[in-house]
Order: sequence, then C-alpha cells, then structure tokens
Amino acid sequence: MELSIQNKRTSISLTEKTKKMLELLSEGKETHEEILVRIINLINKLSSHSNTKIIRKNKVFGTEYNRKHKTFEVNVTNVKYSFVCIYNDLDVFAAFRSSQILYNVFGEDALPKWELNLEIVNAKSGNSKWEDPREFSNYLLFYFVAIKQVLEIIFDINLYEIANHEDYFNLSKWEETYNRNKLSLDSFNTDVKNKLQQLDFN
Repeated sequence: MELSIQNKRTSISLTEKTKKMLELLSEGKETHEEILVRIINLINKLSSHSNTKIIRKNKVFGTEYNRKHKTFEVNVTNVKYSFVCIYNDLDVFAAFRSSQILYNVFGEDALPKWELNLEIVNAKSGNSKWEDPREFSNYLLFYFVAIKQVLEIIFDINLYEIANHEDYFNLSKWEETYNRNKLSLDSFNTDVKNKLQQLDFN
C-alpha cells in the first residue's frame, strides 16, 4: 500500500514589487515558494551561529544579547599594555550584513540597531599583575582601541579613519567611519559619543 502525504497549499498575497524582488533572487528555475524556503533556512542558519537572539513582539524587534570577551594589546610610549574586555555578541548582525540575499530582501533597517556595550574588566602593563583598568591613565585609550578592533573583527571592515592617538578621541572621525561603514547609530551614540562627552565633562 502506498501512502501519499501532501502539504496543504495556501495563498499568500504579494505586492508586485516584492514578487519582482523574489524573482531577482532566484537560483535557476526556483518557484517563489522555493526562494522563500531558502531565505527562511538561511535566517535560521545565521541565528544558530550566535547566542544573541533577535526577538519580535508584535511589530517591534528587540535584542537579547549574549556577551563575549577578548584580550587586546597596545603599545604606548614603548610600554606594552594588555586589557580584557567584554562586549555584546554581534555575530548575527555581521552575518546579516554579509548575506546579500537577506540584505536585498529586507534592507539595512530590517534588524534592530545594536550596541557593543563594551567594558574593560582587567588591565596590566608588561608582565605585572592584572589590575582595575580605571587605575590606568590610558584607560579611555584602551577603551577606544578595543571598540575599533572589535568592530573590525566582527564586521570584517577597516576603520582607517581612526589611524593615530588623536583620532581615537576625535568625534568627527568616529562619525565619519560609522557612516561610511553603515554601522549602527545607536552604537555610535552610546559606545562612542557618550564616552567622549564624559571625557569633555571631566
């Protein structure tokens, strides 16, 4: 005895614009359904590679961040400093940016804006013991060095506008590099601008 199982077919209404966008993304002679299934599978694959979750409630998107940590090194006046920072896992956002399919379908505003919320938790000079990073006069330099390097690593970009010591404390340079790379303005305001304003206040 043969058993035939068929999926119930439904009708989805698409605008002519959306229909044309889907057809541009077709590989070979894919149907509209096959294109949509491939996109859905890609979204699920991207989400599985990151512990940060994009959450949708009604028509509002939000983000539940996982945290990562990394150690960086920087030389200042011939002294090597090491510092450990923790920051939001943005891998899902990087994967979205790198996926031309998702970018074409949903555009750059499809996902919520993100922030790094970077913190330096330990620092040391040379081979000395780890200390409270705020005890170092170069604390803010460490912070902005970490911001630059984390963004370059996550999004595989080059923030060449930030090239020397003065650039790290230049708001216009940061704004230029954020705009050129289409990075989140929420991050620019929270991770960079607010920090520099605190510096001016002090």
